[in-house]
Amino acid sequence: MRRDGDLTGDDTVSIVLDTYGDHRTGYFFQINAAGTRVDGLISTADSVSLDWDGIWDARTAKTPDGWSAEIVIPSRTLSFTPGLNDWGLNLERFIPRERLWLRWASPTLDSFLYDLSRAGRLSGVGEVQQGKGLEITPYAIGKTKQFYGAGSSRSWQGAVGGEVTWKITPQLVTVFTANTDFAETEVDTRQINLTRFPLFFPEKRSFFLEGANQYDFGLGLSRQDSPLFIPFFSRNLGLLDGAQIPIDAGVKLNGRVGKWNLGILDVQTRETIVSDQVVQDLGLPSAVVPGTNLFAGRISYDFNENLRVGTVF
Repeated sequence: MRRDGDLTGDDTVSIVLDTYGDHRTGYFFQINAAGTRVDGLISTADSVSLDWDGIWDARTAKTPDGWSAEIVIPSRTLSFTPGLNDWGLNLERFIPRERLWLRWASPTLDSFLYDLSRAGRLSGVGEVQQGKGLEITPYAIGKTKQFYGAGSSRSWQGAVGGEVTWKITPQLVTVFTANTDFAETEVDTRQINLTRFPLFFPEKRSFFLEGANQYDFGLGLSRQDSPLFIPFFSRNLGLLDGAQIPIDAGVKLNGRVGKWNLGILDVQTRETIVSDQVVQDLGLPSAVVPGTNLFAGRISYDFNENLRVGTVF
């Protein structure tokens, strides 16, 4: 089964971590007996975004009494408050054949695993280090075309680029991208629309997923599975009426500084020639779409674990 697949009816073990100690945001990790992994970012007590894919590993083994799991989560995968000695931690086992949930902390019907205010305490992590905090993802692609017949010739095309992720601090991350290529991005799940409303397709490009939860609003309004209100939808960047607009470069800064949460995004698109159909649909003056600089920002302040005030600009 693919990563982040639906494990609703599976025998699973889940872990949540509150690495900021704010009882609000954190990380979610899950594995089933077959070793399928699911991970995500928790933004509220009832919402988790599975679009985030962290670097971690897990192994499972069958035993005479059932099965066991061993999970390794490197500290460099996590953003956290430096020097914080206690993290929030909760563990949950779901046994589907008995419809039984076993939870380490807050094993009550009125609480959820994602509710980090009900999590237990993981002590002794104040000395955890993030390492160098540098991740480089380069790429190179090339293709050739051979024309046969009179005046036959061969043409070559290629491109290089990549992304650089740097954790300035354990709480603050910046991402640079150049000559971005999204060919390896997971394809959208096929959907059939029987309504008059347009279909919703979530963002899946890794550059835009980093820190995407910073743009979420409270009350479940921005939940990825059933969004009611999305103040900033990055899926529109690099697209024009279905036509691809290449992104030459981009930079992101997201994370926390004290009780302040911030997300800043700036991308530069390339001048592109679109099809006549796009020109007709949008009423464009010409088929040439000029390069454009696009910016979005989000800032919020945590007054306490239940109150956050912010804005998008």
